[in-house]
Formats: sequence, structure tokens, C-alpha cells
Amino acid sequence: MSKEERIDDEYIEYFYWLMGWIEDDIYDWNDYQKVLWKLFDTKFVVSLDRDQNRVEDALDLRSKFVPWKMNIPVSILEIMISMAIRIEDQIMANTSDRDRTSEWFWLMMQNIGLRQQSDDLYDGDAYVDQILHDFNNRKYERNGLGSLFTTADPTQDMRKMELWYQMHAQFNDILQHEGYLKKGVL
Repeated sequence: MSKEERIDDEYIEYFYWLMGWIEDDIYDWNDYQKVLWKLFDTKFVVSLDRDQNRVEDALDLRSKFVPWKMNIPVSILEIMISMAIRIEDQIMANTSDRDRTSEWFWLMMQNIGLRQQSDDLYDGDAYVDQILHDFNNRKYERNGLGSLFTTADPTQDMRKMELWYQMHAQFNDILQHEGYLKKGVL
């Protein structure tokens, strides 16, 4: 087996390992392989300095799969999954035995506009490429629609916020809506 074949095998194995994080009772990742592979093959672009922290989170996640450095850029998929894990472990943790990492991932898929892109409804690479280009270049709506997180707060411009703070804005909205927080607490 050549070095290139080993790298390709490792890349594919890593993709399937990542899918283990987003297995869900509602959304079967097998029905979304086209869009998930596209997310995996698309490099995440750091446009605000502190979003480099999200890249570091993704690299930490990658190191759980393989202890040596994989020579591939960090993908949007890795950013999304590593953020979903942090949301579950650090932000929305609860005492239930049920891990909701996949729920946070599919919420991001909805926000960015890709949850409806199952394989049988896939609008094509050009459509998905445009969404990912707009996300990477922060050409989404002021409220975050088209990014990974949205907010109902009209004073927020999500295009100017790092992803970590975008995430906090959305979960602040969720917790307020559910009555757990008073406005502006998180």
C-alpha cells in the first residue's frame, strides 16, 4: 500500500469517525453524505482572529482520532462538530444521560441552510459551495442566518462576532425563550 493510499484511507476513516459524533434519531447522517463530505472537503477560513480558537478546538478533536498530525486543513465540518461537542460539554450540559451533541450539530446545519440538503434533495455542489463561501466570508444575514448561529436580538450583528460569541448569543436567546434566563444574562 502506497503512502497516498494510506493517507486516503486515514482521511476516509476519520470522516466516518466524525460521523459517530452526529448520529441522531431524527437525522441519519447516511442520508446526508453529499453535503457532509462537502463540509469535510471545505477548509474553514479564519476571518476574525479569535476564531483561530475554533481551529484549535477542531485540532484537539482530530488528535482524539489520531495522535499525529494529519496534513489537511481544518474543515468546516470539524469546526461544527467540535463546537457541538463544546456546547454539550460546557454550555448546555445537563444531568441527563443523553448526549445532545448531534442536536447542536443539526441546529447549526439548519442555521447555515444545509439541513434540507439530504442526498435525495441535494441542490448540487454549486449551491452548497455558495453557502459555504458566504459562511467563510461572513456574507450572511446580520442575525446570523447563513452562519452556524442566529439571534433574535436586533442589536447584534453576527457578522462582526467571533463564532464563540455567536454561539453564546443564540443560546442566550434559547435560554431566555425557555424561561431559564432574564434578558442579557449570558
